[in-house]
Amino acid sequence: MPKLKEKNALIFRKCGCDPSKKEKDLLDALKIDQWISKEIGIDNLRELISESTSPILENVKETQLTRNLDDFLIDLTKNQKKCFLKLYEAHSSIVSREELCHYIWNVEPNRSNLAQLSVLAKSIRQKLIRKGFPSDVIETVWGKGYHLNKESYNSYRGSY
Repeated sequence: MPKLKEKNALIFRKCGCDPSKKEKDLLDALKIDQWISKEIGIDNLRELISESTSPILENVKETQLTRNLDDFLIDLTKNQKKCFLKLYEAHSSIVSREELCHYIWNVEPNRSNLAQLSVLAKSIRQKLIRKGFPSDVIETVWGKGYHLNKESYNSYRGSY
């Protein structure tokens, strides 16, 4: 069973009757996820399996996103990383183009910087897509700036 648990396998045990408190403790110690009675109907079994797999699937998805984000940050140039982390630290709030220029280059924004910023945002977005993130992970808010898509941000929040 430990090998199965390493692979995120769900383990169900079919019992002839409801287990006693002592038996339930033993099932927990054996890392058995759920026990089912022999009288369980197919609809109830399907629901139990669905409820049991949801947290595992979320955990696998979160682990993949974190791993992808780690790989992603390694591939960024210095300025791309500054830009992305500034957006990340904003918690999906809009960061103005002027603020990003100040943060990345420590200069007053000019046409050249604003053009470079557009290129930076586009290249970061392309790198994110190649790592398996959705295409809308960085959103442009015309006339205001950029932000990380709230849903995407929540997917990997807490990683950094």
